[in-house]
Amino acid sequence: TRTKDGAWINAQRNTFTKWLNAQLRINGHTTAVENLTTDLSDGVILARVTSGLTGEVVKVKQRPKGRFAMLVNVDKSLEVLRKHGTPLVNIGAGDVVSKNEKLVLALI
Repeated sequence: TRTKDGAWINAQRNTFTKWLNAQLRINGHTTAVENLTTDLSDGVILARVTSGLTGEVVKVKQRPKGRFAMLVNVDKSLEVLRKHGTPLVNIGAGDVVSKNEKLVLALI
């Protein structure tokens, strides 16, 4: 039902937001995620977390202007995650940039 789905999504959103913020702190970043889908959409925070998890630096534009730059940023992180064995089925850079909440949750 919709109520169950909404409760599940809220629980996932809260849990993953806390986890992302912990990962950022562990790796010395002061940036905090407040809105999971919005804050990951430009690829900057995703790159920071990906770098921390994999040990591989993901170089992205820190202030991407426009959708294309955001897509490139997110795609760089997704490529590193794939290279390190993370299965990314049916999740692409466009899903993150477009703020598709269910797929962003699945990614995290």
